[in-house]
Amino acid sequence: MSRRSSVLVWVLTLGTLVLQNRVLAASIGVGLDWRKNVFIQEYWKDGKVSYAIANKTDTDQAILVAASRTGEGLAGPWKVKAHSLVFVDASALVGKDLLRIDLENSDSLGLMNSPVQPVESQKTTILSYYGLNGSGGLHHDAWMEQDALTFLPESVVELRLRIPGSKGPLILKKGDIPDIEVSCKTLTVDRTDNQITLDIANPVVAQDAHIVVVKFKAPKVDKETMLTVDTWLWERGKQGGYGITRGVVIKSATETK
Repeated sequence: MSRRSSVLVWVLTLGTLVLQNRVLAASIGVGLDWRKNVFIQEYWKDGKVSYAIANKTDTDQAILVAASRTGEGLAGPWKVKAHSLVFVDASALVGKDLLRIDLENSDSLGLMNSPVQPVESQKTTILSYYGLNGSGGLHHDAWMEQDALTFLPESVVELRLRIPGSKGPLILKKGDIPDIEVSCKTLTVDRTDNQITLDIANPVVAQDAHIVVVKFKAPKVDKETMLTVDTWLWERGKQGGYGITRGVVIKSATETK
């Protein structure tokens, strides 16, 4: 499944090493190739990091992780059957160099930043700071919260997006799921036929951060799959911004019986 065909919902302890990695990432470009149809989403819970890896190709895959500059093998092979999904422990990658993600057949998926230990530590909530396949970059001032790693088909999916009050408007595209609920107690929500806009520059209540709640009904799927939630956060007073893109895992109907 390509990025466009996937569901679009309205969607210092490391010191010098972290700084060097960010500078290097900015200069060479970071992110995995969506056209390869292998998707990785980073999650944090109770101070521990894991990856959800979705293989949307027609063949079984094995993913290898290496340090991009030295070639040192760091993790894997993580084996994922065709059109399936696995969760893996990524703790060994915390604080490492910029990561090169490869398929075992030597085909490169691209580069990702290594996980950075967040300040927040939630025992009951899953947090994500890094975009799906590295899209949109790594941001510790804007993150997504969810109460479960996976959601049942036809259940209500609730995602909570934490946005700094210093940013520009937040744009959420409706995409292929029309029945979307978006709410925020401190921001005005403006709905049109194709998107929802939240005006952070003119809040109902001024705050350091705003919590945007996004709800939608999970589709009924034959196999456990990963959907895409894609939003865009503008930088206030600037032309640019960055996407806040996440992978959301839906269990198959057969697995829930």
